[in-house]
Amino acid sequence: MPYEDRGHQSGGYMVYWRQHQEGNDDRLWNKEKINSWKQTHFVYQVGEDNFYLLYEIKIQGWNILGSGPNASAMIYSSEGMPTAAPGNVLADAFNSTAMEVTWDEVEDTREVMKGRLYGYQINYYSDDDIEPLYKTYIRFPGQMGSAVCIGLWADSNFWFQIQVYNTAGLGPVSDSYKQETLHFASRLYPTEVAVYSHSATSVVLKWRGILIEFDEATIVNYRLYLWPSNEHFRSAEEIDTDGLVTSYILTNLKKGIIYAVRIAAISDGGEGKKSITLYFTLTGGSNVAIDQTLTEFRAGGDAVYMSVFLLIGSVLMSIISWL
Repeated sequence: MPYEDRGHQSGGYMVYWRQHQEGNDDRLWNKEKINSWKQTHFVYQVGEDNFYLLYEIKIQGWNILGSGPNASAMIYSSEGMPTAAPGNVLADAFNSTAMEVTWDEVEDTREVMKGRLYGYQINYYSDDDIEPLYKTYIRFPGQMGSAVCIGLWADSNFWFQIQVYNTAGLGPVSDSYKQETLHFASRLYPTEVAVYSHSATSVVLKWRGILIEFDEATIVNYRLYLWPSNEHFRSAEEIDTDGLVTSYILTNLKKGIIYAVRIAAISDGGEGKKSITLYFTLTGGSNVAIDQTLTEFRAGGDAVYMSVFLLIGSVLMSIISWL
């Protein structure tokens, strides 16, 4: 309390508390007298069974002349340690370095959680280790029944355990479950990528496929990334091919736009490395050069022109906007 509000140098506080009960305001208050203006907190043990209950609080200042007005609040007692462990823990490989772990959700009630559920913790460790005292873990806030655990080693066995947590700490450890991550994604990228004229609004994209190593997952298809070269790669359209083809027709293209394209192999282990970026454009009679890899097409024609110019990109983009 500020010095000017105390009224006298001798005094302190009166602290009142009682468990909240709706519609029952006639119950007696517990109270404690604080004989110092300097004290700013008071702790009372409400009992182990009274975890996470709502309490009414009142505090008033006093001095030798009497007591002042009350300041009131509603607070919860502290939470207890959770008593339940998630059941039916399973894990399924997500890719070469990630695992999707599932479990039965723990009921978010005061009796089970001894408070409120704050989230789940996934503990994991390699099968090469005898169960370590300190495990690597990832926490996921909120109520859920599955999560993806990332940052694992490819082609390796891991053990997984689940714990629920609240503000008091962690609950019991669930049963352990072992699962193997998938083989590596492809380390190589498609080569000999080229584009060929097809129509006024489309081109044919061709590339050379790749072979996998013994520790890499089997390739199931290829993924194409297509975007206007003056935009960020994150805006790229992702196009998945149907099977292990090595050509694809890109449609709905517009003249005067310089496109960029990259290709990656896709397997159960994830996405492999992307090919070198190839630039191309459909032109309507004017030649536009971006760099040594630019391929130009006369819209609607069969001729293919390879431009080899070193020009400043920003100037060229300005020229394109004038056309």
